[in-house]
Amino acid sequence: MGPRKFTTLSTDLKGELPKASFDDTINTETVAGQCVAYLSDLSLDHVLADSLWKDNVCLTGSSRTFHTSKAIVTAWKELEHERNPTDFQPNLSTAHVFRLGPKPAWVTVGFTFRTTALPKCQCSGSLNAVPDSDGKWKIFSLTTILESIEGYTNPDTPPEAPANKATDGVLDCLVVGAGAAGLGLGGRLQSLGLRYLVVDKQDEIGDNWAKRYDSAKLHLSNSYSDLPYERFLDYSKYYPTKNDLVRAYRSFAKRWDMNTRMSTAVEAATWDAANKTWIVTVKTAGRIEDLKARHLVMATGGGNDKAYIPELADRDRYKGIVTHMVNWKNAEIFQGKRGIIVGCGNSAFDMMEDMINAGLSSVTMIQRATTRVCATEHFMALTDPMYNQHSDLGVADRMFMTGPYQHGRLMIIEMVKHFIAQEPGRYDKLRAAGFLADQDPDIMAGPMERFGGHYLDIGQTKFIEDGRVKVKSGSAPAAYTEKGLILENGNEVEADVIAFATGFTCSMKQSTTEIVGKEIGDQLEDFWGFDPEGEVLGLAKPLRHPHIWYFGGGTAQARFTSRFLAMQILAEVEGIPFKPYTRRFD
Repeated sequence: MGPRKFTTLSTDLKGELPKASFDDTINTETVAGQCVAYLSDLSLDHVLADSLWKDNVCLTGSSRTFHTSKAIVTAWKELEHERNPTDFQPNLSTAHVFRLGPKPAWVTVGFTFRTTALPKCQCSGSLNAVPDSDGKWKIFSLTTILESIEGYTNPDTPPEAPANKATDGVLDCLVVGAGAAGLGLGGRLQSLGLRYLVVDKQDEIGDNWAKRYDSAKLHLSNSYSDLPYERFLDYSKYYPTKNDLVRAYRSFAKRWDMNTRMSTAVEAATWDAANKTWIVTVKTAGRIEDLKARHLVMATGGGNDKAYIPELADRDRYKGIVTHMVNWKNAEIFQGKRGIIVGCGNSAFDMMEDMINAGLSSVTMIQRATTRVCATEHFMALTDPMYNQHSDLGVADRMFMTGPYQHGRLMIIEMVKHFIAQEPGRYDKLRAAGFLADQDPDIMAGPMERFGGHYLDIGQTKFIEDGRVKVKSGSAPAAYTEKGLILENGNEVEADVIAFATGFTCSMKQSTTEIVGKEIGDQLEDFWGFDPEGEVLGLAKPLRHPHIWYFGGGTAQARFTSRFLAMQILAEVEGIPFKPYTRRFD
């Protein structure tokens, strides 16, 4: 099975940042109070034509983004009737002028409100506003956030009691996968008092990292990548290594006395429609057992458990070693030999560094096409002010992850353009060495559009720039030869070991179908990538079959989004489910 094709690109998304002019000495509290008051009776006159509204579950019962004033007001009015939002209160201490560069760009403010229809919810939000051509202040960016369900614990509250057991034999939720996503969700479910179990085929918690190659690490900061509730990573270093992540995951599960079962493979799952229950067949240490659960969450990494190696002709001709990143440990056994790396993402650069440090006689990277390269300093400049050792990660997540993606994307592009302009020759040597580097300021496109296809540069490009690693770019491998690979352009590259850093198939739908069967699998959407609204496909939102969910993503996204999935499950279990708003607008 080849890698999944992702259809919606960041450049397809709708919405622009406004170009407004106003005096930055304005009374921001007055503007903020006026604009928040609009929400009690929202009309077209309150919203710019080219605007975006992102709802995080509280009104739409899902994650939705609406574009244009007409769509926003229409959806708002319909949902106002269904959800009864009320008591909009501006947090005037947050009102301020936001600058994008030297000039004032807009006024922003946070607010709170609640809904009185079941499930009754405590909510928050934020809005950005600018004056129109007549000087009237209008909203152009709106965010609404589910904080908690009235009468129940806020899922941001650390669990106070051990995990509830399924005394009647039926779990509220079975979570498949004990990585960052599954553990984070388990913690949220436990905080809400739900009966859950997290299962994983690995022998120990953290083995999803422990079994990776020795030099594996995140190319993101500890603060950005930590788990909910407390800090679990080692803050004496900036980038968490695989061992740091293993320790953190195990500490998290132990800290909350979580209900987990390892060495447990899910064999099949059958939906009992009459009882609205999943019957899940699991195998633990060779013992088969059926578990019952009202909700089934697939937190298995988005299909990242199935390695993708291009099918090349004449494999039997090659006499050397062929491996994939999923099986890579280190390069020590290849000392003095010639190595090829096929791929150019984060893992490819880690493996390249392994080969250099192990003393291979030659290392060649094969780059099929141009790669987005982002200097880590640029990402640090964007995220470190929010995500650092002293920040509140919940506040940071709300700032970074809850708003309309397109608006956030455009803001990041403007800031990264500025960073790039400060060092225009940053990657001249890299390009001169043959590497096809695209310093696209749209730095979130790769991970958000298709789970990768980018390199977050933490300094490893120096190995190419100084000639220790050769690059063959612009042509993909076509076939094996006795001594290596021949490329589509006819060039041959010789090596004793060929390491494919070509990622995974990235189809959670396929891996889920293998468990639930074709009939249910055919009803499911796929996971990850964008829908036309700019929402992540399938992430913690209702699917077309009831009571089954996809969950995953990067560690930061999983940490925060887990709270919304847990509350959706809670509402259904308590008999007050959210009703997803399904109307779409062109």
